[in-house]
Amino acid sequence: MQAFEMMGTIDAKGELILDSHLNIPKPSRVKVIVLLMNME
Repeated sequence: MQAFEMMGTIDAKGELILDSHLNIPKPSRVKVIVLLMNME
């Protein structure tokens, strides 16, 4: 398994939008772990 650290945004529909493209073979199934930024 490889790991890529990327930034992105969750839009109003709850979809993840990455700030840049992943350079991986397509189509590929991925595992996503979401870390929320502290919004205090």
